[in-house]
Amino acid sequence: DGNGDIYVVWNEMFQFYGQDIYKICKTKEIGQRIKQYTTSFVRPMEIKYLSERCKNYHLAESVIFEKLKEYRMVNSR
Repeated sequence: DGNGDIYVVWNEMFQFYGQDIYKICKTKEIGQRIKQYTTSFVRPMEIKYLSERCKNYHLAESVIFEKLKEYRMVNSR
């Protein structure tokens, strides 16, 4: 099943790397994924954007990363 969501999150810890730093991700289950980010040391992630359900979220994420590659901080993925 290739159905899933694309989402953008922000956390105050990202400010360490500069202004306007966000994480773009994909998931099948947003609720479970956000819980995985939660620790006792970090404030909760803020969901800044959540897509409508995508039929091929792997492809959607790849297209987004390609379009934004000049802004990407880590190119090792």
